[in-house]
Amino acid sequence: MSEYRVVAILWEDHVTKLGAEIPENPDEVFDLPTLTVGILMRETDKSLLVAHDIERLEDYDNSTYTIILKNAIINKKDFGEISLENIRWKGA
Repeated sequence: MSEYRVVAILWEDHVTKLGAEIPENPDEVFDLPTLTVGILMRETDKSLLVAHDIERLEDYDNSTYTIILKNAIINKKDFGEISLENIRWKGA
């Protein structure tokens, strides 16, 4: 059984505008920040990988996940540990 952290991360996402005027101040274009909640599966010097769900398959496990660049994080809340049976990622 492995221990994983349950986290909520508020972060600034990138913005793409199609057919829009070029703004005088690009910093004013950002909408509300993005909130991601899930299981912190991996952390590097540059990013966090947060899984939203883990689907247990016969031979391996799948996940829906978000990779968040650390320099985009506004706030992070840690909700503690959760114990999960060994996760069997495909190719790992």
